[in-house]
Amino acid sequence: MISWMQNNQPDALIRSQKHQQAIRFNVNYITDNQCDLTIELRLSERIKPTQKQEKTEFNLLTERMILQEP
Repeated sequence: MISWMQNNQPDALIRSQKHQQAIRFNVNYITDNQCDLTIELRLSERIKPTQKQEKTEFNLLTERMILQEP
């Protein structure tokens, strides 16, 4: 899971405030050998808002598009 986060959501693991909330675990013990495990991943996508007439459009940016922008 951490390897996936490093490849797909590296910003979440680099910045200090986001790093503390990037991956959360919660364990509820049912019996001595059973538990419910909840794993929360804080995910994000990079978008670019564009105003067109009276509407705002949101376009997903790929890594290639991010690297090409000034």
